[in-house]
Amino acid sequence: MQEKTLDISPELQQIIQSELAWYYRIIPKSESKESFSFFVDSSMDLNFIEEELSALLGKRVIFEECSEDIIQRSLGKYYRNTTVENDKITFDSDVDFVDRLIQEANVLGSSDIHVEIFDKAARIRIRIDGNLIHRFTIEKEDYPELVNKIKIKANLDISEKRLPQDGRIEYEKFDIRVSILPTLHGEKIVLRILGNDASSIDIEKIGFSEKEKKTIKRVFENQMELF
Repeated sequence: MQEKTLDISPELQQIIQSELAWYYRIIPKSESKESFSFFVDSSMDLNFIEEELSALLGKRVIFEECSEDIIQRSLGKYYRNTTVENDKITFDSDVDFVDRLIQEANVLGSSDIHVEIFDKAARIRIRIDGNLIHRFTIEKEDYPELVNKIKIKANLDISEKRLPQDGRIEYEKFDIRVSILPTLHGEKIVLRILGNDASSIDIEKIGFSEKEKKTIKRVFENQMELF
């Protein structure tokens, strides 16, 4: 007797990337203009993954719980598990993981990416709407290679590991400011995504107080009257 798996169309399969499907243990069920619906492993913390997925996907997320076995078999059927194992990504030197990470964060509207090393492993989080969301876990032995790849892209010294460094990675429509800071377990990296077009800056979102915004607007209006 063939063991049961969930049935999904190729179109629904494209809703979520393989890494995310395995990390959150979800299978797409349906999509509407307002929401995504997923089958989910009943052992998962639904409140936690609902918050993260809603931020990542930009829509409301609805879950239908399934048994762990059905989700496991369905993940194996529809999504390759070559890079993720127990929420950890195996760093493949043949794939430009850094570029893929930056492009993905930019598409998701992230303002910065945090790459941090701890005692047993490293993690990558991206900030969306002010919230830092876990994206990848990196094996500790793979972390130095990842750091070096970022340093090379930012034209920084890969041999310097004790002092802070700052650099920049340029793309066509945005730049990345790279800040590297030594910590107890290794180097911590923050990648900040900066738009190239200053005309797109919204004064309402910069963080000025109401008094400061009124002053800036008044100065700008006075300058305009001179032309």
